[in-house]
Amino acid sequence: MEQNCVFGGECGNGLRESDALVIARCSVTGVRGVVAIGPIPAGEVIGQYIGHVQLFGPPCRNGPVNDGFRMHLKTRSTSNKHLGIDALETGGKLRLMNHACNPSARFHEVQAGRNLTVVAVTIRDISPGEEVTVSYGDRLWFVCRCGWDGCQHRDIQHLPDIHKQGGGGL
Repeated sequence: MEQNCVFGGECGNGLRESDALVIARCSVTGVRGVVAIGPIPAGEVIGQYIGHVQLFGPPCRNGPVNDGFRMHLKTRSTSNKHLGIDALETGGKLRLMNHACNPSARFHEVQAGRNLTVVAVTIRDISPGEEVTVSYGDRLWFVCRCGWDGCQHRDIQHLPDIHKQGGGGL
């Protein structure tokens, strides 16, 4: 693979995980996830969602779009097939970001020519010790326990947790 960046990808245009992120138990929620160890400003690209790119069938009409560590993408292949990233067996810290209905980051698909990647971008300032979260969308495969007053899933909070084999982060 030819490297065309004289800085080896370590400049402001290179994609890498933020040094201000660790995998830890959040002191506020008590849940293990991605936690900021330094301040992160709004609009910061904090890393890539890394995994195996796969062709998937279309998401079920009434089922979850994403499941476990599998993320279905909006972008389609050149043959109009559904693309996705499966980070179950490989990936970085971002695959461990937990769901929240009022998240601190958002996933964005970014394409340059034939290269496609998914990055996480903060949507508000994040303080040290705060868990970095994303929204997994409207159709979840688990009972949301985000605790936010405006939780879009608050009507199912009384239901027991359902643990699916292979489930977990996004």
